[in-house]
Amino acid sequence: MDSQVLLVVTALIVYIVMTICALIPVCIVAKKSSKDCNFSRGTERIMSFCNCMAGGVFIAMCFLGLLPYAQDKTRKVLEDLNISTDFPAAEFTCILGFFLIMSVEQLILQCQQSKNLQKGTWDIPQNLDETERSSKLNYYKTVRDESASEQLLGKKPLEVVSPESPSILKDVSLPRIYQNVPMVTFKEEDSDESLSPGKIPQAGPNCSHHQVEMILKNKSGGTLRLALLYMAISIHSMFEGMALGLQTDQMKIFHLFFAIVFHEALIAFSVGITMAKQQLTLQQGVKYILIFSLAVPLGIFLGLIVQQAPGTGGSVASAIFQSLAAGIFLHVTFLELVPAELANSKDRMAKVAFHFLGFVAMALVTITMGSHH
Repeated sequence: MDSQVLLVVTALIVYIVMTICALIPVCIVAKKSSKDCNFSRGTERIMSFCNCMAGGVFIAMCFLGLLPYAQDKTRKVLEDLNISTDFPAAEFTCILGFFLIMSVEQLILQCQQSKNLQKGTWDIPQNLDETERSSKLNYYKTVRDESASEQLLGKKPLEVVSPESPSILKDVSLPRIYQNVPMVTFKEEDSDESLSPGKIPQAGPNCSHHQVEMILKNKSGGTLRLALLYMAISIHSMFEGMALGLQTDQMKIFHLFFAIVFHEALIAFSVGITMAKQQLTLQQGVKYILIFSLAVPLGIFLGLIVQQAPGTGGSVASAIFQSLAAGIFLHVTFLELVPAELANSKDRMAKVAFHFLGFVAMALVTITMGSHH
């Protein structure tokens, strides 16, 4: 089979797999109350271990697939241009890709946080002078950040209480500017109650850190946050698809397809859960998922277009994008997949084992397919 036909087939398969994986939670979880974090611990562990395996697969793809291939393509381009240099051009471009996706991600997060700050959980009185407003604004921000930190560390549940509560604040002396500020205290008893205006549920195996983050944020502007989240994920997915579309070797196409479809299936499933929690109608969910799933195929076709560019210019563009794609994979692997899983204190060694299992599986696939190539 021609490599271009193979890439078109892989684009179609990835689109179908992502769509199905995202639709499963939308069709099932959406029927339940959006306020219930009732995923079983077993389900959470399975998804976590699968994500760890995906991280291991990405580690293998970075160092056994994309980076060596980018180095080879860059070397051939330099030879064609009669350029002799000891400068590691492929590695340099790879790190540029790393910083590129980091910059895009942080820019999106900065816009998102600015929106959250403008529409915070607590309103700041308008009749204060600039010093008092600044102090209260910093206090609110600190309370929110510390609340999130405590929840993610699995501490006791928190409760926001009014300063007028004498039983709690009778021994507390506050500066004047804090006298009307809500306080956050630890509750002594466990609580399984649903989210209420003054309470934040405890983070545990049945409520992921992404859900806690969404709970701690104000509901206003939620559509924008959702759009920014999906835009960031889509950019990642598009570049992953472009890395696949740039391949001309069928063995490398199979390698990269295996890594991408595994990772994107998990991402699509998580996106589907998030959409279900937003109380979207089934029609809305299907529409958004069909659009979201286009990211990887779009990247594949962009890679094909670059690959078909005539002459030396096409080879140079292909080598540059190969190296950028390697850097993007490094970012996704070592700043997102691996830290996100190891941040949780549960099943630490099991997670390391699943990372290694994913790496070994991909290495064996590389060796096996390479011996038959």
